[in-house]
Amino acid sequence: MLKKEQENLEICIDDREPKKLFTIANKWLKNKNFNHFTINKTRLKTCDLLCEKTSIGIEIKRYDSNDAKESIVDGRFPNQIIKMDKSNVKNKHYIFVGSVGDMFDTIKKYNYRSLNQIIMSYYGAMGSIQTKYKCSVNFAPNDNHCVLLAFFIFKHSALEPRSEMLIKTPRNLVDDKMRKVASLCCLKGIGEITAKKVLDGYDYKINVIKNITDVEILKKETGIGNKQAETIIKFFNQ
Repeated sequence: MLKKEQENLEICIDDREPKKLFTIANKWLKNKNFNHFTINKTRLKTCDLLCEKTSIGIEIKRYDSNDAKESIVDGRFPNQIIKMDKSNVKNKHYIFVGSVGDMFDTIKKYNYRSLNQIIMSYYGAMGSIQTKYKCSVNFAPNDNHCVLLAFFIFKHSALEPRSEMLIKTPRNLVDDKMRKVASLCCLKGIGEITAKKVLDGYDYKINVIKNITDVEILKKETGIGNKQAETIIKFFNQ
């Protein structure tokens, strides 16, 4: 479970990135999940998105352009991770946008042997960056999903874990009630006791809780505090 968010996260985006990336980023800033983010357009040396406060660097590769293909051919693909590693970016992530198969299918100018070597180089580099450099590799179907994933990586890295609230065993994850408790606990200021009070009051029926718009009713029927009731109602009704 998660405790609290930092007051503000400055997300730096490389100023050489396409304009649509900034448009998408600003669109997601309007979402309540990211209302503590600010965007800074700047020149980054090692990656495309960076959050220095959480020591996270994100390199984005798009398969709908020549950049990803050519970076594999000329060796820039693994070198980006090496640069991030040398610059002390501790938490490194790659997000590939598009289809790996489509990328290889568009490399028409290489004969079969050369293409096969490129494919081997790609997976060799992929294996290396995930093991030697501890870099996660993620895939997104398009830029919109890519930015959303990047934002959630930044967000969750800025949250403090509450060890006493962690679900201890995988068995609990299978339990429907525990999953609902865990979901409510992700709201700021809502702990396990409050979550259980709310859910117990409505027989763990989330759909019923979603329809409540009166803070006083929620407080009366569950015994929770005013601020906690406001948080839950605001979450379900925004």
